[in-house]
Amino acid sequence: MDFGKVLKFGLFEWFSNKTTLKFGVILSVILIAFSFILPLMVQGLFPGSLVSKEPTFEDIFNIGGLFIVAFIIGIITTIIVFFIQYKIISAALTQKKYKPAPLDFGRFVKFLFYSLIESLAAVFCIYELKYLAVGIVSLILFILGGVLVIFASTNFILGIIGALFLVLSVILALAYFVIIIYNSYRLMVSTVAFVASGKGIFETLKMSWDMTKGNVLMIFLVMLVVGIIISSISFTVSMPAMFYGMGVGIVSSIFGGTSTAFDPIYLTLLIPAQIFAAIGVIVSSYVLVALYDEMN
Repeated sequence: MDFGKVLKFGLFEWFSNKTTLKFGVILSVILIAFSFILPLMVQGLFPGSLVSKEPTFEDIFNIGGLFIVAFIIGIITTIIVFFIQYKIISAALTQKKYKPAPLDFGRFVKFLFYSLIESLAAVFCIYELKYLAVGIVSLILFILGGVLVIFASTNFILGIIGALFLVLSVILALAYFVIIIYNSYRLMVSTVAFVASGKGIFETLKMSWDMTKGNVLMIFLVMLVVGIIISSISFTVSMPAMFYGMGVGIVSSIFGGTSTAFDPIYLTLLIPAQIFAAIGVIVSSYVLVALYDEMN
């Protein structure tokens, strides 16, 4: 696997793709709008009542409606983001000379639930079921250890055995966590395989499992480097909002005031972070496509 080639494609080559740039702009607008809408909704429903006096019955009643509306907006936003992600992956695959599978309603519904199924496949070790025993034994030892510790007051030996069981369960749980992370890396390019091949969910999960064999360390290093770069830039562009929020917090603690959650200046300073969040989606999608291409 060409480490430099993967990083170059993921970090820079999306600049030249008009489709990716278009959906990146759309995603940025959606994230910025979402960051403004919810605070404005809260401020509209509770004009100072939550920060200046005790909530009224009407405020409490409005909380239910707020949660419902926020939930609906969140679901709609999530669906749109998944659609954009599919389009970005498709654009990256096209850039790599692949022909992505056409997107219809049924396939998009599968794509919406793909991450959940992928996570469950990693947690339950569906391609290495023998490792599932580590998690099961850890759970059994935890239950037995807890029961024995409960009865430790009547028998000191049982307490010692229970404590040992609990320690072993924690050790095995940590080992199982490592196994889950390993499984996640083995399944990491399955989403790209789903978009590229037109095959079903479990077929593409198995494709990813086979493709990534022997490449987990390289995938880890690529994602580590990309993660450090994205996190560093994200932290940098968030600093103005962070420092402004700290300043307002200090002033408010001395002279009194409202939360920065409703402050238009603070929300405006968060815009670069929202834009970079969209760029993060693009970069991660392009990196996965580059990894898929290198191992295919």
